[in-house]
Amino acid sequence: DKPIPIVIPSKLFLNKIVIRVEPLVQMFIDKYWPGPLTLVLKARKELPFPLIKDGFVGVRIPGYSPALKILKKYNH
Repeated sequence: DKPIPIVIPSKLFLNKIVIRVEPLVQMFIDKYWPGPLTLVLKARKELPFPLIKDGFVGVRIPGYSPALKILKKYNH
């Protein structure tokens, strides 16, 4: 039932995943990313079905960890 959340290496990747980032959402991003906050935002239509639910996608930048190091290394 639940879509798969997307983890990204940096804020720059948001433009590839979501339609827009509202100012209030940007405040949360600036305060809590990288970290444990997953945001649910309006998804771009070209994202694969398993990532989207009702037009939205979950996205986050993980806290400083091996996962974030791997994402930054392979951020194509």
